Amino acid sequence: MSPLPGAWSVVFAVAASLTQGGGPQLDVSVDADRVSVGEELVYLLRAVSHSQLPMQVTVAPFNGLEIISRTERSEVSLGADPTRTTTLEIRLRAVRPGRWQLGPARAVQGRDTTEAAALIVDVTANRAATASTLNPRLRRLIEQAEPPSPGQAAVDLIVSADSARIGEQVDVVTAAWFPRDLRLQLRRPPTLQPPVVEGVWAYPQATPAGIAATRSIGGRWYDLFVAHQVVFPLVPGTVVVPRATLKYSTPVALQFFSQEERYALTSVPETLAIQPLPAEGRPAAFTGAVASGLRLERRITPQAARVGEGVTVELSLAGEGNTALWPAPEIRWPPSSRAYADRVEERVVTTEGRLGGTKVFRYLVVPDSAGALPLPGVSYAYYDLAAGSYATVAVPAGSVPVAPASEAATSAALPPALMSGSMPALARRIAGGVPLAVWLMILLLPPLLLALRGRVALPRRRRPRAASSDLGSAERELDAVVAALVPDPDRRSGVRLAAAV
Repeated sequence: MSPLPGAWSVVFAVAASLTQGGGPQLDVSVDADRVSVGEELVYLLRAVSHSQLPMQVTVAPFNGLEIISRTERSEVSLGADPTRTTTLEIRLRAVRPGRWQLGPARAVQGRDTTEAAALIVDVTANRAATASTLNPRLRRLIEQAEPPSPGQAAVDLIVSADSARIGEQVDVVTAAWFPRDLRLQLRRPPTLQPPVVEGVWAYPQATPAGIAATRSIGGRWYDLFVAHQVVFPLVPGTVVVPRATLKYSTPVALQFFSQEERYALTSVPETLAIQPLPAEGRPAAFTGAVASGLRLERRITPQAARVGEGVTVELSLAGEGNTALWPAPEIRWPPSSRAYADRVEERVVTTEGRLGGTKVFRYLVVPDSAGALPLPGVSYAYYDLAAGSYATVAVPAGSVPVAPASEAATSAALPPALMSGSMPALARRIAGGVPLAVWLMILLLPPLLLALRGRVALPRRRRPRAASSDLGSAERELDAVVAALVPDPDRRSGVRLAAAV
C-alpha cells in the first residue's frame, strides 16, 4: 500500500508548528523622519523569534539616501522559552531632497516569513550646506552627456559601461539639461526620477542638491541637474536600465497665481550585458566574493585569556567593491574551544568615485582548557576585478596563552554553538525519525473515533444493587431471634423478657 499523497507535508507542517513556536516578530524604526540633505539618520530593524532556527533579515534598496555603515547582530537565549533576536542597524546620509521610502523589510526563518511595511522619510534641501563637489569619475560621465536641442530641456541617461562582470561597479547617471532662461521661469525645482534597475544591488550617491554644473552650448547657457547611483550586477545575462523621467511645470501667464503647464520628459532606456565569472583558475574555496585589492587582517582581544573567559577575534576585509556581497570566511575552530558569531559591521567609503569599504566579522571564542589556544589560519579567495583573475588573501595560524580559571570565576553554562543554515530543520529530523504509519495513526485515529462514537452502540454497564443498610438487617435478625425465644409479645420487654429467656 502506497502512502497517501501529501502525507509527509501534513506531518512536517504539524511538527514544524510544534517546534518553531510561531513566526518571527519584526519591528522597524528610524530616529528621524525628516532630515536635510547631508544629515544622517539611523534605520533600526529588530526581529524576535521563539525558535532556534537560523533567521535572515533583508531590506529593500534605499533611494535618496546613501549607506554609511551597517551592523548586524544575533543573540540566542536558551531555556524554557528559547529566543533568537537579530538586530540590523543601518546609518544613512540624505543625498537628495524628496520623499523617500525605506523598506519594506523581511525576516525569513524556516518556512515562516514576516514583512514590515516601509517607512517614509522627508528630505529637504539644505541651502546652508556646501554643495558637494563632483568626483572625477562622475565628472567624466557628465562630459559624455549628449547636448540638448537648442532652447529645449532634455534628460539623458548615462551608463558607465555596456558590459560588466558579476559584482563589478557600474555607474548610472541621470542628467537633466535646462536653458537658463527656462529655468528662471520655474516656480519650483524640477523633479528628476532616476531609473529603478532590477537584478542589481544599488547605492545612491551624493550629488549637489541644486545645479551640478553649467555649460555654454551654441552661445546659450544651460544648467545641469544630476542624479547618480552605483549598481552591482548579481546574476549573468542582460540587465535593462529603464527610462529616466524629468518633470517640471512653467506658468502660463506672468501672474503669480496663474495656472501652470506641466511637462514630463523621458530618456532612452539602456541595456547592460553581464558576464559570469570565469571558471578557469577558480579556487575550490571560492564563495563568490568580488573585489579589487582586498586585504585581510585579524585582531585578538585580549592577548591572554583564562579558561571559560571569552576572547574576541575580529577578521577584517578591506578593499574596493560591494562590502554587502562579501561572504563570511570559513573558519575551522579547534575542538578545545567554543566559538560564537558575534556581529558583522560594514563601513562604506567612496574614493574618487570607486565604492569600497571595510567589513568586520567578530567572533567570541571560549577556551575549555589551560595552555595555548590555537587559532587556525584563515584564507579568503576572491575574484580580483583589477587583475582580471582569482586571488587569495590569508592570515597565518596563531595562538593565545590560556591560564587556569580563577577561583572567583563563576562556572556558568554557555549555550551551544549557533545552528548552521545547512543543518536540516528540527521538524524535518523529527518527522524523518518516526515511521510514516505511526504519524498516520496519530493523525487519523482521533477523528475516526469521533466519527464512530454516535454509530456504534456500546454495551451499557449494569448498575449494582444498592446494598441494604447493615444496621437495619441486624435489627431484623435480632427481632426474629427474640420472637423465636419468647412467642408471647407481652413478655418481650424489660424484666419479663429476661425472665422468659
